[in-house]
Amino acid sequence: MRTRPVLRWATNNVAEKIKKGRSIVKAMSGNANFQAPNPGPNPSLPEVAKAIDNLELAATDVDENGGGGKWYTIQSDREKELDELMSKLADYVNFVAKGSVAIIESAAMEATKTPEPATKLPKPGDVSVEPGGEEGSVLIKFNAVKGNSGYKVFMSDFDTPLQWEAFKNNTCTDNKLYITGLESGKRKWFRVIAFNTAGDGDYSDPAMVMVP
Repeated sequence: MRTRPVLRWATNNVAEKIKKGRSIVKAMSGNANFQAPNPGPNPSLPEVAKAIDNLELAATDVDENGGGGKWYTIQSDREKELDELMSKLADYVNFVAKGSVAIIESAAMEATKTPEPATKLPKPGDVSVEPGGEEGSVLIKFNAVKGNSGYKVFMSDFDTPLQWEAFKNNTCTDNKLYITGLESGKRKWFRVIAFNTAGDGDYSDPAMVMVP
């Protein structure tokens, strides 16, 4: 997990954006966390403050003129300008904070933890296959892989070369799988992969069993 600033900006109306924006500019102004040796805020705080003022003026024009397409269009344009600047400012705070909750909160932003992107998983280790408790059944066991969403088991009926294929119900969430309905007296090879949101991991070393 990594900690980063979050604005929850999209859920705010114009008045709330103006209020929150001013609070952030005030909190960051003169804040030692955002001064040398760190680079200064980007976009600059005066630029953000000006965009807030422009949005407030546009919102006032909407109120004083009873709405209307022209005034709402101007307000919408000013709101989009501020949205973009605040998004960039949050990115800047994230860069400076490097996960520090104290620095994020000193900018009047909320700190939240987000999951690290999933990475490709290593191969399951110590794969073993043993006869099951009934004819035509085997039990496959292997070491659990951290960060997995599940496992896929593949089988080959041939020794040389191994010709792998997935079979019905070959996916499991536990680090073992009981398989039935195999042809008794046949030698079978098995291998396993773990998978997650990054996709399939590396294949395990194969393991062989004589089906009872």
